[in-house]
Amino acid sequence: MPPCPPRLTARPGATSLAAILAVASLATAAQAQGVSPSMSAEEGTSVLFVPALQGEFVTGLGVESRLALSDEIARMPGTMATGALGYRHYFDDEGRFGLGGHLAGGLTLPLEGDIAPGPFTSLSLGLSFQFRAMNPDFIYALIGAYVEFGGVWGPEPGAPSTPEPQPAPESQGYRLVVGVEGGFGFLGYLDPYIFGESGVRFGLEFLTLGRAEITSLLIGYQLRVDFVTR
Repeated sequence: MPPCPPRLTARPGATSLAAILAVASLATAAQAQGVSPSMSAEEGTSVLFVPALQGEFVTGLGVESRLALSDEIARMPGTMATGALGYRHYFDDEGRFGLGGHLAGGLTLPLEGDIAPGPFTSLSLGLSFQFRAMNPDFIYALIGAYVEFGGVWGPEPGAPSTPEPQPAPESQGYRLVVGVEGGFGFLGYLDPYIFGESGVRFGLEFLTLGRAEITSLLIGYQLRVDFVTR
């Protein structure tokens, strides 16, 4: 089937009855196949052709910070720059429901006042589910849940820093995160079809690093660009 343009605009004042009937027939068929039409008094009837969507490649960048919940006073990873790369499969033709996996990484930022004794890095595998409440123009609000498990590397946490801190030995450990996310997004480009999203994340992190075991609340913000497959 040859590709069709993403928009078809009809001007009633400059078309014949046959052309008007043809546009109406196209709009009816398009609605039956998940197409989103929009109306304009100046431009006539615009029909936005969106084929059945199968899934998306997910890319994301953001930041996250920790609030310690455990009783232990420890120098732990502070605010981190994060990135993610993965794929999400759709359970419908428009991307409202999706389940996917991703690879996530993080690196602590050298922020003033951070009591972490040095840089930390993390690398985790994740699984996420997302639901989008979407209008006919593909503008949506999203909610979701995610889980991540992986490793963390950096100085072994210990007592808070002193005026002359001692170098901390390098150590490695594991992290498990369970959380929820929410935000908004829109279909930003057609063929290739690209979604843009902005959202916040809240997670509960269980971290072991050397002899330290730390439970933290994660608060993060992430921007995502999703490249849709069909």
